[in-house]
Amino acid sequence: MKPTFAGAWAEQIAGAVMISRQAAERRKNWFTFVSFVNASTSVALRHADPSHPLDKNLSGVSGERKIDSETQRFRFGTVRAETLMDMELKLVEAFALIMRAGSLTRAETQTGMSKATLSRLLRRLEEDLGVQLLSRSSRKVTPTDAGRAFHAHCEALLADVSGRWETARHEVQEMSTGGKGRLRVLADNHFTTTFVCHVARLFLEKYPNIRCELDAAGREDSPRMEDVDCYICAEAPDLPDVVAKLVGRLTYGLYASPKYLRANGTPSTPKDLTTHVSITLRMPEFAKTPVLHTDKTSHPYVTRSTVGTNDYWVMKTFCVDGLGIALLPDFFAGPEVRLGSLVPVLPEWKPERRRIFCAYQRQRYAAKKLQAFIALLSECMTDLEALNTYVAIAPR
Repeated sequence: MKPTFAGAWAEQIAGAVMISRQAAERRKNWFTFVSFVNASTSVALRHADPSHPLDKNLSGVSGERKIDSETQRFRFGTVRAETLMDMELKLVEAFALIMRAGSLTRAETQTGMSKATLSRLLRRLEEDLGVQLLSRSSRKVTPTDAGRAFHAHCEALLADVSGRWETARHEVQEMSTGGKGRLRVLADNHFTTTFVCHVARLFLEKYPNIRCELDAAGREDSPRMEDVDCYICAEAPDLPDVVAKLVGRLTYGLYASPKYLRANGTPSTPKDLTTHVSITLRMPEFAKTPVLHTDKTSHPYVTRSTVGTNDYWVMKTFCVDGLGIALLPDFFAGPEVRLGSLVPVLPEWKPERRRIFCAYQRQRYAAKKLQAFIALLSECMTDLEALNTYVAIAPR
């Protein structure tokens, strides 16, 4: 009778190796099965508590073969470091090495592994399978029919393991360097098509193996902050463990189409704006009345607003179509200004620059892909005009 470990170990060793129900319920991952199958044999190996020092041979057990304590004690979870799968792969690899070399002597020369070790591993594998794989002589080994059949499976198994290992290693290394994986970006709706999508395009050109998802905030189907890698916003969210990094500031200006100015005149002071139609953006951060500034003075931006939207592209399209004056990001209106479909209004009067934050959960910043995206975002903020190449064309 063996002593009790962690509640109960073996209730008896007489006719069978019985594992108590109490011990089985208290241990996770109690059984690990590794099966080798050929035409006639399938063997399941039991993996028990790795802290139990079961060293002695167990024999006379119905349905079980005698277990060599020196070579097979690991199957019952002794203090050896090797796992079942690791040891079984060693058996397969040893058999394949012997088959390739044609003899134990040549296998020893080619691998540096002693003949005694190779022979012991081969014997263990044959005991597991219950069949003889190789016929041995002093000069060579000859595979049996079972040996030839099993060798084909061994080579396929080793090739598959090697290939999968290389694939896994390469994928993990790419992830650690930011070269692979998924990047989920959430952005305030008025930032998505204005410049975040351009940054995402540049990011994908640099990291083509990363899958990038860009979602607009404020929608019913928008992901939550905790479900994305980062959130690009004008107001930093006040959430625990969330870091808001200032990546840049946007400058704004007043713009109108030549068509609108011809029909309604060009304002010369901020006070004149009260007689003009403005196209406004319905966003919480723009709820307060903007204040226009020059080097010497300030004035509130008060207009006769008749057109509103929650999207900058709609806002700019209305402006190009001649519906009114719009307060737009300077870089966003740049292509239309160069084309002539928009012109600056009161260019010396500017509101305060708006801050742009990239917010992320603190623990996510360890990912190289997120670090690379934030670095690129900060870099692009210094040259936004070069990013925005889409132009709203005025109707003829």
